[in-house]
This record gives sequence, structure tokens and C-alpha cells, in this order.
Amino acid sequence: MPSSLALEKYVVSIDYTVRSFSVGHIGMYVTSKVKKNLPPTIVDWLKARE
Repeated sequence: MPSSLALEKYVVSIDYTVRSFSVGHIGMYVTSKVKKNLPPTIVDWLKARE
């Protein structure tokens, strides 16, 4: 996670949101908890910016 958090200083937009899930990089694709929580997190973020 530290490597992804480092991106914040390079993102030009002020509309930057950090979300974390306690899984590894493979877990982001195969963990049922993430599969349940990640898509709604992305959808909610996008809907708020319609």
C-alpha cells in the first residue's frame, strides 16, 4: 500500500480519494469481501461526480 499512497503527490486533481482493503494484489481480484465492497465503492464515487 505505501507505493500506491505515494501516487497522491503526483495526481494533479484535487478530487482524490484513498480507499484501502486489507488484501494483497491478488486478493483484490479473488477475495469475496473485496468483490462485495470494491464495486459499490467505485460506483458511489463515480455517481457522486455525475
